[in-house]
Amino acid sequence: MLALLLLLSFTQVSESESLMVKILDRSLEAEDRMEHLADLAMLDGPLLLEEVIKVKNLARGDYLADFARCLGRCGSSATGELRKLLRSKVPEVNAEAVYALSIIADNDDFARGRLRMAKEPVESRVAALRALDHLGSPFARVEALRRLATATGPLLIEAMQILDRRRREEDIPYLIDVVADRTGMAQNLAVRMLQERTGYKIGPDARTWRWFLVKHRVEGTPFRSLETEGEKNVTLVYLGVPILGERVVFVLDSSSSMTERMRDSLLAKKKGDQAVEELAGLLPRLPHTGEFGVIFFESSVRAFSDTKLLSWTQEGVAKAIEFMRSNLFRGGTNIYDALETAFAYRDVEEVVLLTDGEPTVGKILDTEKILARVRKWNRWRNIRVSAISFSAPRRAQKFLQLLARENSGDIQIFD
Repeated sequence: MLALLLLLSFTQVSESESLMVKILDRSLEAEDRMEHLADLAMLDGPLLLEEVIKVKNLARGDYLADFARCLGRCGSSATGELRKLLRSKVPEVNAEAVYALSIIADNDDFARGRLRMAKEPVESRVAALRALDHLGSPFARVEALRRLATATGPLLIEAMQILDRRRREEDIPYLIDVVADRTGMAQNLAVRMLQERTGYKIGPDARTWRWFLVKHRVEGTPFRSLETEGEKNVTLVYLGVPILGERVVFVLDSSSSMTERMRDSLLAKKKGDQAVEELAGLLPRLPHTGEFGVIFFESSVRAFSDTKLLSWTQEGVAKAIEFMRSNLFRGGTNIYDALETAFAYRDVEEVVLLTDGEPTVGKILDTEKILARVRKWNRWRNIRVSAISFSAPRRAQKFLQLLARENSGDIQIFD
């Protein structure tokens, strides 16, 4: 085992050195050098500040967060540069600086201080809370419990994920409060966590959860179900994938292969028609307080709304269904650009990707690199990503499984 760990460490170092050579190669186009910087940022292991600082003036836009993440791998020697980045107005850059400085400090004070700054970008407070967890601080759980009552969006989800990893019986009343006081993603995640811990199949009904909690306390028994009691939690489902959030983007494959029928049934609808009709039936049932988006991808990418998610209205749903039913299935499979478009929606909290194949066109075709980019986009946002395979080949299924697993989503595979 030790030999394997040493080999992996050596491989990472060698890869880092190779990428650094390419980043510093002025004969390459600036965009190519920054792509190598993005790849370098996703690796582990130490870096030399004198090497990383050479690309400071080259890093721009989205790549500035990659530069900040590389600085974090330089250790305490990069403290001064990282503190400068705390003034950045780019949330992802600020978050990388907060996380790195928290880990370098190796104590609770810096992270807890940033977490209490209400005007900090939410990404930075997510980074501070995650740093406490990664440092093994006992305050990680304390701060997570506090955020159940006060936080929203990615910070609330981060707190719930920490509590899910650090399970304690005394957390149950707090989770029931989330069921009572929250809606959408947070409420549904709290229900899932309670079901997993207790065995009860109660839905988003806080009164029933509290009744059983009191029952077990009076009896002096653990809060565990000896048999299935109550109703199973019923959530919205798209082709077997539960929809937990209130701001959801559906990303549908529109390539020419979607005109084929599923492998296991000659009588079934064509794959594209089935995907569209299932979604057409779901959209009217989405939360009326929520927002949604629909993206089709083939060789190019087309979104129903290019700039922001649409608030749920009967008129908006009707237009979205008309948009879907007028779609033509043709061209290749541009998964990378489709996911990039989905993550560009600032307030999205859930993405559902449906495809029947591997990437064939687009900016990035390598599925490992696509996964790496999604990790980057989702590093501080806690967006749930689920995937549906419509008779996709085994290699594509593996990619979709990893995509869902790494982003707290569900996977549904149809052969």
